[in-house]
Amino acid sequence: MDYVYALINPAMPGLVKVGWTARDPHERADALTASTASPLPFVVIYYEPVSDGRAAEAAVHRLLEISGLRINKSREFFSCDAHVVVRAIVKVCGSFKNKIAEHVSHGEVEGCRGNEFSDFKPKNLLREGLKLISSADDPLSDPEKGRKLVEASAILGYAPGQFHLAKIKIDCIGRDPSTEKSRNEMISSVSLLRSSLSGGYGPAIILLSFVALEYGRTLELESDYIKDIPRFIGPGSKISEMELADIKYGSDKIFYCLRSSFSLDKLERIMTPEILLNPVCGPIWRNNFFRFYATLRDQYIKFIEDSRADPMIDIMGTTRSTYERYITSVLDFARSRNFMG
Repeated sequence: MDYVYALINPAMPGLVKVGWTARDPHERADALTASTASPLPFVVIYYEPVSDGRAAEAAVHRLLEISGLRINKSREFFSCDAHVVVRAIVKVCGSFKNKIAEHVSHGEVEGCRGNEFSDFKPKNLLREGLKLISSADDPLSDPEKGRKLVEASAILGYAPGQFHLAKIKIDCIGRDPSTEKSRNEMISSVSLLRSSLSGGYGPAIILLSFVALEYGRTLELESDYIKDIPRFIGPGSKISEMELADIKYGSDKIFYCLRSSFSLDKLERIMTPEILLNPVCGPIWRNNFFRFYATLRDQYIKFIEDSRADPMIDIMGTTRSTYERYITSVLDFARSRNFMG
């Protein structure tokens, strides 16, 4: 299997290298970094597997060259935004599988001149990537390719893309970050979320709060991000449809922590007055709280209706009497916050 890849280098702003390799593209990037005089490493922003890397590379080069983007015919560097190159690779390699790349390499495909790829920005990379990932039942879905598009949008510095790449990593890890690989992925997720937050994407603070609650000790995270949620998702914030969905996702994850390991202290940390008064987060938090309480109550009702019920039988890791105290403490807490009668 060959690969057509796109690389960037912080020491060469505005330039993107397009090449092919029969090895892992990341190994190729490392080899280039070691063999050139560049003071900074090359970074893989995108790659596509192809059956004939040389021919596919030539097709991508031709498509970019006729748009006037090649800076030197003897070099594989192009002067443009990275998303332009990613779009070219996606187009050519998709066509290559249908035997069209041979014509592209000779400039015979109509409509490929000018700024055809200028609309394929990081935002669009993310949108297309999420579409490929979420359409699990669609025969045209391609989760692996979708993840690569999301990763490309994140590498290009798009804050929502960084959030969604972190989300993908966290969902893959699940509840067991005990292996070295999982721990590294989680550390990477934290870094992505911090970058996303610095880029102005508010929902990142909520997912950071979940990570701190669920994995804080394992990762030695000292920050309590929950208290900062109202600051990043304030009353004056304009919330897009994607942001609202990501806020709900983060809130679901936080309440998952509460369901999996209940404590009154954790409940008080999650349900702060500032969050409950927040016009965006407050309704979402209340809804999740009621769902949490309903689950707690239904599980207990099912338990006591079981003919085998016994005061000493464990429920969710504790005894029946302690479980009853949980329900009472949750009700008392809700009444103290004036959102349950």
